[in-house]
Amino acid sequence: MAQYGRPISDIALGSWTTAPLWSKLDEVTADDADYIGTSVNNTICKLGLTSLTDPVSSSNHIIRYRHTKSGAGTSTTTIDLYQGTTLIASQAVADTTSWVTSVYTLSAAEADAITDYSALRIWFTASVAFANGRVSWCVFECPDVSGTTITIPFTPNASGTTINPAAPNAQIVLGDVPNASGISITPTGIGVISIVTIPNTPNASGTTINPTSAGPTVPPTPLMQDIPLVGTFITNIDLVGTFIIDTALSGTFDTTESLDGSI
Repeated sequence: MAQYGRPISDIALGSWTTAPLWSKLDEVTADDADYIGTSVNNTICKLGLTSLTDPVSSSNHIIRYRHTKSGAGTSTTTIDLYQGTTLIASQAVADTTSWVTSVYTLSAAEADAITDYSALRIWFTASVAFANGRVSWCVFECPDVSGTTITIPFTPNASGTTINPAAPNAQIVLGDVPNASGISITPTGIGVISIVTIPNTPNASGTTINPTSAGPTVPPTPLMQDIPLVGTFITNIDLVGTFIIDTALSGTFDTTESLDGSI
């Protein structure tokens, strides 16, 4: 899966026409019938892209665009990817009299330089001599969100806080959460939470991790019990692992599934 940043606004027109420029380039499928163009040498237009989410990946960051020229002279189209006013990547390609699709794949270092996927911009520069440079389509592609990290480093009196990660394989980190009674972490799909860490949570009565469907939640750990176990214990799920009890064990254990481990 991938997410796509397409032109959504004009930031600067330069001497490119016809405004609005972004609407000539934003098709899902390229349409060469509408395009932007200029005959002014080294003029720059700047376009805002739709907001994306950081994929937490350095791979498959790709710019695609279609361009051509008219006239007997020469034309070169330069496309720059910016984050705000910071240049991330650039490519210059000589134009021909036929529409062509050019592709630029960002290096890992260039992809890692992106820190705000909501602030990406595309700049086009036409280097022309007795010709008209034209662009009909562009898109920036990056991977879809395969995981996300939600961090709550310090949340006093967080009673009733609900965290609903929408992406798969989310990592939830609750740092120092005093009085965190009632915190609920509710996954929205299979495998949504891969790691849940609550390292320092005093008075965390009522804290729950409540997956709504099958999938990994918290890595299994040995069951440590320091109090007497007295009574009837019934389980209808597999018990697999190591059970350590260093005090009295008294009662009845009734399981409808397998008990695999040691007591």
